[in-house]
Amino acid sequence: LGHLLFGIDISFGTMLLIVFTLVSIILFNTITELLNGLRRGRMVSSMHTYNSLSFTVISLIGLVFIQDWQVVVVAFGLSSLIGLIPALYWWFNDDQAWTYSTRTLSFSTMFQRVMPFALSVWCINLLVNLFDAVDRYMLLYLAPTQSEGTALVGQFHSARIVPLLLTSLTLMISSLVLPYLATDWETGNRDRVRKTMQITFKLSIVFFFGTSILALAIAPFLFDHLLRGKYEDGLSILPIALIHCCFSAAATLLQNYYWCAEKGRVIGLVTACGLICNVLLNIWWVPIHGLHGAMAATAVSGALILLTTVVSLRRCGVVFDRSSVWIGLLPLFLILGAVPSMIVAVLFTIGVSRLDCGLTREEKDQIDQVIKPLFQRFGIRMHSIWH
Repeated sequence: LGHLLFGIDISFGTMLLIVFTLVSIILFNTITELLNGLRRGRMVSSMHTYNSLSFTVISLIGLVFIQDWQVVVVAFGLSSLIGLIPALYWWFNDDQAWTYSTRTLSFSTMFQRVMPFALSVWCINLLVNLFDAVDRYMLLYLAPTQSEGTALVGQFHSARIVPLLLTSLTLMISSLVLPYLATDWETGNRDRVRKTMQITFKLSIVFFFGTSILALAIAPFLFDHLLRGKYEDGLSILPIALIHCCFSAAATLLQNYYWCAEKGRVIGLVTACGLICNVLLNIWWVPIHGLHGAMAATAVSGALILLTTVVSLRRCGVVFDRSSVWIGLLPLFLILGAVPSMIVAVLFTIGVSRLDCGLTREEKDQIDQVIKPLFQRFGIRMHSIWH
């Protein structure tokens, strides 16, 4: 089985470790999604904190004594189980956790309602994972030699360290927002969901544009000192990777609309279009441009996914004004580097706060309602954050 899955002979003990880790991850993800559905955002955040910290500690301590990749596998499995501790405490100590519905639902009825949705989710996850992995496989198979392909994949991975952290943040935000959108949808407040999509697009682009600028600013230290200058090619493609991160983050958050509308097939279709584009562009650009071609193909395909998502949402009644277009182009300035991007960010901030462009008055009022209470906790009172 190990040879079939990984192309190499793997011992039975190693396969048991992999199975243990897989089961642990399934348990962790299942409980996380359950708590997200119950709007237990703080609980989910605690679980991720336990998971991340325990993985870091266990893997570092383990690698000090045993320099083997199996240590990382065990650490990942154990950290997933440790991440369940906050959920287990809530499960056994909160009486509301055991609230039952008085309505009976037969297995066949539940199966008919749940399975089509579950199948669509599985298909979407397959497409997303293929999209995420295709560029690396293209680098391996289109490189002149195997050693050169392996080196390119290493450089490619180094450029994805920070973007992957931002992607994890995107998924966490998406899972926290979705239950509230679903509540508005189920109560018939569809216009509020559509307006939320409008401001979500703008704020997600602006937020991840800002975090990407910060990433570009610290990137030289990260690559020169922590990575010991071994991944200069990875540093050179980091701006393109961050552009893709901004576009994919916005697309992920916007696609929550289709989860509320139970139209997961639209997400699958959009992702499939992006996957096909990614494969074709990699075949075209990798032999010519190598590492830069692979990352550019991924970024262009991610932009296509975002564009098709926006177009499909417009057909569903979600309105994107002209300022949304200009805000959507902000991540492209990352290709110029950290300093020019900072200048653009400052000019954009001035334009939004002083010249009333970019955000409507209603959108600014919504942001005030969220931000002002945070300042008031520290004794800072203001009429509006925009003045």
